[in-house]
Amino acid sequence: MKKIKFIAISGFMMLLFGCHDRFYGFECEATLKKLYPDARFIDWEFDDGFLTADFRSNGLKVDMKFDDNCQWITK
Repeated sequence: MKKIKFIAISGFMMLLFGCHDRFYGFECEATLKKLYPDARFIDWEFDDGFLTADFRSNGLKVDMKFDDNCQWITK
C-alpha cells in the first residue's frame, strides 16, 4: 500500500512540477515554427516567468523568449 501511495504521489509531483511549461509550449511552438519553419533540436525551458526556446536553424544556435501569450519577446 505504501508503494502505491509513493508512486501516485511521485506521478502527481512530476506532472505538477515537471510539465508546467508544456501548457504554454504547444501554442508557442506554433509561433516558433511560423518564424523558423526549419527549427531543429528545440529545447523548451520555463524561466523567470517566460518560456524560452533554444534551437538550431540553418546550422545556427538561436534563443527565443516568449511571454504568457506566446508573443515573441527576444531573439
